[in-house]
Amino acid sequence: MVRCECCGIAPPAAAGPEAAIAAAVDPPITWSREVDRGTVRWMCEACARAHVRAIEGRLDQRWW
Repeated sequence: MVRCECCGIAPPAAAGPEAAIAAAVDPPITWSREVDRGTVRWMCEACARAHVRAIEGRLDQRWW
């Protein structure tokens, strides 16, 4: 089952057996996926948003 690497939540449950299988394999499109050395990590949209803002805040002014 897919879980957020940061906060540990699972994607919201969908209705029907086919939807439950799809949610276990592919979380909602709003989630962020990272692959590091062959390991796949997922982040929910809230954690992804928080981390993107933290990264952007540390970028040098030349990037903007």
